Amino acid sequence: MSSMRKRKTKKGSSARGSPPPSKKLWGSLNPKEKELRVRALEVIRLMRAGSYLTTASKQVGIAPRVTKAQLRGYIYKKRGRWKAKARDRISRGLVIYERGRTTKLKTAWLSAIVN
Repeated sequence: MSSMRKRKTKKGSSARGSPPPSKKLWGSLNPKEKELRVRALEVIRLMRAGSYLTTASKQVGIAPRVTKAQLRGYIYKKRGRWKAKARDRISRGLVIYERGRTTKLKTAWLSAIVN
C-alpha cells in the first residue's frame, strides 16, 4: 500500500505533463509570464556578454531561482559557474516599427538575430 501513496509536490510546481516556462509559446503566456520571459531573456543576453547569473538577475530585477526556472534547458553549470548556451529556441514577441507601420512577430528562431 505504501507504493500507492501520492507523491507530494512542491508549492508552485507545475503538473508533471506541463512544459517548462521556456518551452511555452509567446502567445500562450499570460501578462505576468510574458514579463518574466522578457526579464529572463535580458538575463540570458547579459550572461552571453560575460556576466554572472546572480549579477545579471539582480540587475534585471528577477530572482536567480526564477531565472533558472524560466531558462531551464538553456543554461548549464560549468566549473561552478552558470553559463548560457550559445543559441536557444525560446519563443519571443518582437515588434518592428518600419515606415510608420508596426509589425508583430512571434517566433522561436530569433536568437541568432537578436543576440
